[in-house]
Amino acid sequence: MPHRCVRLLLCLGAVLAAAEARSAVGPSAESALLDLSLDDLLALEVSGVGLSTEGARGSAAIVDVVTRKEWEAMGARTLVDVVALLPGTRVLQRSTFTNAFTSLHGTAINDNDNHLLILVNGLPWRTSSVGGSNRLLYDAFPLAVVERVELVRGQTVTLHGSNAVAGILNIVVRGDAASEVMGRVSSKGGVDGALSMHWGEGDKGLRLTAAQQQGLDAWAIPEGTRIAANTPIAGDVAQRGRSLSLSARSGRTAIDLLGMDSLASTIGTFSSPTRPRAQDRSALAQVQHAMPVGAWVLHASGQHGWSRLDYDTFKGWSRRSAARVALEAPADGRLRGWFGTQYESATGQVDGLFPRWSEQTRSVFAQAYFDVRADWTLGAGLQWQRIGNGFSDVTPQASLVWAPASSPWHLKAVSGRTFRNPGPAELFSSASFQRGNPALVPERGQLDALEVAYASGEWAWSARLFRQRLADVIVLVSLGAGQREFRNLVSADIAGSEVQLRWRPKARWDLDASWQHIARADDTLEPRDIGKIQLAHFAEGWSAGVAVESAGAAATRSTITPVRPALNLPASGYAIARAHVSADVGAWFGRAPDRASLTVSVENLTGEDVRQPSAGAQFNTLPHRSDRRLWLGVGFPL
Repeated sequence: MPHRCVRLLLCLGAVLAAAEARSAVGPSAESALLDLSLDDLLALEVSGVGLSTEGARGSAAIVDVVTRKEWEAMGARTLVDVVALLPGTRVLQRSTFTNAFTSLHGTAINDNDNHLLILVNGLPWRTSSVGGSNRLLYDAFPLAVVERVELVRGQTVTLHGSNAVAGILNIVVRGDAASEVMGRVSSKGGVDGALSMHWGEGDKGLRLTAAQQQGLDAWAIPEGTRIAANTPIAGDVAQRGRSLSLSARSGRTAIDLLGMDSLASTIGTFSSPTRPRAQDRSALAQVQHAMPVGAWVLHASGQHGWSRLDYDTFKGWSRRSAARVALEAPADGRLRGWFGTQYESATGQVDGLFPRWSEQTRSVFAQAYFDVRADWTLGAGLQWQRIGNGFSDVTPQASLVWAPASSPWHLKAVSGRTFRNPGPAELFSSASFQRGNPALVPERGQLDALEVAYASGEWAWSARLFRQRLADVIVLVSLGAGQREFRNLVSADIAGSEVQLRWRPKARWDLDASWQHIARADDTLEPRDIGKIQLAHFAEGWSAGVAVESAGAAATRSTITPVRPALNLPASGYAIARAHVSADVGAWFGRAPDRASLTVSVENLTGEDVRQPSAGAQFNTLPHRSDRRLWLGVGFPL
């Protein structure tokens, strides 16, 4: 079925090195963006919640949006940097996790990104070879093609299905007409580059982008550290990400082709000839189309992806297809919403461990919103999902939104339940895993959240209370003698609060501060507090920004490792500081004057962190040296 919707036409090719820096926008467009008020900013449309775009203020989910202009002022180079700017998030690649990973509400159980569902233009991205390992996407996704990133907190499983236990991260691809070439180098030998060409007008046309990120990870591995197979190593982690993408936009139709290659290897001293190495390759094709059917809108989308993993311990490959058809009710009445069906299939093989496997998922979903009064909207959704031929579940969702147009206040209450049934590739992803496993109950979660927000004039603030519950979390435990086994062992009941403050004293200044406190966290190893503050200034010819982040990790009791049922690890934390300055200088191409962008950014990382168990490995505390890095870049509009 999915193969009839879309065929994979993308192959990875050579990538031209050039740099990630500021986006080339004309002075008039830039001024219009910088002069937006807080109310205008909160009215930005988001697309990660429903089938069509809607305002972030009145949507039935708690949504945070970071725009291209914001992350460029902060000197972001990769998707990891962009996600780190979002309030209440912790990117665990900043510490000692090998897989890039975003943790919300303290729900990190291991270093697989299996509780936050990642979407690309509203369609799911799933690396099914090792379920939840999204390091490839974080390292190699080209920022040059991204318009904005949306973080949806809460249970939005009605439309998007499993893996959205903690929330959704939606990457929206650009549709504007800017073309640019950029390049940047660092004092530690890193090289970034991007070439993005657009043919067409406005949001219609064709875009081709090639990008590369390369450099040393700032976290040093100290002498004597032991990794897989108890191999002592020392040194740094070298990372490289390459991508090639082609996007076409025309009215209600969008086609996206994306190929990525990510490589991470440790360089240093080893006691064995094995060189730790991990390489991910992936290609993805997406087709989306929306067309009016009377007073309704028909949404049809298809996806086909292929991925290949080459690790020291195993090699694996998989391919995934998806198709979705839905009808959206008119938005001009008191009752609106959508209903439809979705089909996904995945096939693959982990070499030497598990024979060729296949998995199919079918779901039927419905979502409705009812305007109780002019300012009150009640939402309810339901999804039935069946995985394979055995397991099926029903996931409900409810929301209540109060967002009067004449008031700076709004109130949101959301509640939902979800499940996550891991596929065969995720369960058989360890070379030392012994087949024969006890019955596994799919993971189940529930989230209740309440948000109160105010925005008027120069100020905007929001306060949130949340409670996240996970049950029967599937973890890999060590049985000794090189044997491991999956079990339903961990349950977590996490409660906490978040506060976010935004101040724009003038149109071209932006101060954003946030604080998250986890009041209770059972059986998890997550920071009790996350604090962030970001300050940026945008001007006609230059911009500057500084961002500071700190986290204090509190290691509580754990039942993950049966041979050590009670662990009281010492608390630790980390701090990150980032500064970025950019300026435009006059440049001439032929006879037409234009502008070139020069960027300077400084990174400083310091502290230590506690590594959580990965594939049954032991707990390790990995202190690292303080690291500073200077980046210099230049960009040219074409």
